[in-house]
Amino acid sequence: MVEAVNPPMSLLAGPQLLGIMFMWGLQGAMLVQVYIYSVYSHSSPMGWKCFTAYLIFIADLVQIGLKSAFAYHVYVGHHSDIVSVTTVSAIWTGAAALEGLIGWAVQLFFAWRIWIVSKKKTHILVGSIVTLSVAQTILGFVSLVLSERDTSMEAKKGVDPILGVCTCAPPSSSDELD
Repeated sequence: MVEAVNPPMSLLAGPQLLGIMFMWGLQGAMLVQVYIYSVYSHSSPMGWKCFTAYLIFIADLVQIGLKSAFAYHVYVGHHSDIVSVTTVSAIWTGAAALEGLIGWAVQLFFAWRIWIVSKKKTHILVGSIVTLSVAQTILGFVSLVLSERDTSMEAKKGVDPILGVCTCAPPSSSDELD
């Protein structure tokens, strides 16, 4: 019989905690960028300015709030509980759909800028960017729907596709070797 060994909590939770701290640092940098863009970009149409700067910033604030709620749940609410770290919560799946929307908006803005800078001569490139960004957004929502079906790590055989780390969940009784 093979015994499963759970990795230490620091190996599971450390990368998540560092990622959340890094995300807060990037949020500060984005705040400065939004301020500079809103103060110094007089040539951009007001619609694009609201769409690209303010709407994306608010969506990113919602996303960082969701992920911070997850961090509070794991590191304060269930301190030293491996199950809370290895279970994919609805917060992560909602964030995947929100990241798809944010990515769509940013890529649409860059496609528009390429269209303007190239003097409207790059139909194929801009069309490809828009098509891929729409596909990315749709797949973000598909991942939301598919991940709502089963959030247990046992069903995923110990691999968390959203976080991209091996969680080494203990095998169920049907997985044990005799």
